[in-house]
Amino acid sequence: MTMGEKIQRTRQAKGLTQRQVAGDRITRNMLSKIENGSATPSLKTLEYIAQKLGMPTNYFLGDGSSKMSDRPGVDGARASYRRGDCKRTLEQLEHAESNEPDRVDEIAALRALACTGLARENYRAGELSTARAYAREAIKHNSQSLYYMGDVAVECNQLIMLCAVRSTNASAIADGREAAKALWEEEQRGGIAERTELIERFWFAERLERLHRPPHDEPSDAWSRAMRHYLNGRDLMNAGNGKDALNELKLAADDAQNDGSRVLLNDIYAALENAAREQEDFRSAYEYAAKRLMLQEEE
Repeated sequence: MTMGEKIQRTRQAKGLTQRQVAGDRITRNMLSKIENGSATPSLKTLEYIAQKLGMPTNYFLGDGSSKMSDRPGVDGARASYRRGDCKRTLEQLEHAESNEPDRVDEIAALRALACTGLARENYRAGELSTARAYAREAIKHNSQSLYYMGDVAVECNQLIMLCAVRSTNASAIADGREAAKALWEEEQRGGIAERTELIERFWFAERLERLHRPPHDEPSDAWSRAMRHYLNGRDLMNAGNGKDALNELKLAADDAQNDGSRVLLNDIYAALENAAREQEDFRSAYEYAAKRLMLQEEE
């Protein structure tokens, strides 16, 4: 395999376009020429391309990495993953647990990473059910590993949610709602830096589900009921209906307390405080602010 073919194969396996890899250092046309073998990059350019692809420069120079990736077990799987070959990674890990029992945590971590890569690839290809399946597998293996990776949990749950909002399948929508809850909990661990995007993603998934569920068909679990009342309350607040918003938010708080969702409850209390202030009910606003403070002190 030529250097250009290695670069092209790795780029495609990682789901990157030529423009994304070229960045602001080289032109897309130059990268195309490098990939088809009509141009040879300088060492500095090759180092830049390797960095963009997350690979060691020596791999493209032919240092024997391909031979390493032919080996079964963890070492071969690691080399395959570095090459961007996620399917081969899983194949090489198939019997690794029985052959290398002292490396079970590394095996689980590699499986999580490989499944994440395959979930990403299938989502970009429009294979939503396959993407969801790989994302769920990645989440499972990630939770089993000592090397738990918050970014894997976040990306896979986001992929599941994105599949949900592009699907009318009831199972996909249910998975999306579970993923939203998991993302909310990941925020509590510090795995998500920006909560606003998360809230809006759930808002989108929740609105989609309402299109496929009769209005009188309420969710059976307390967390989902709390989230539904919370979102209704936000909508009413935005519409200027503070009185009804307060009622919805109080219902949300009751359900969140029953479910024990501290992160969600904190947000509901914040919304209740704002709604009470809008109604000039400053005593209630103070009480909700105090409840938020108590939640934070209990952590």
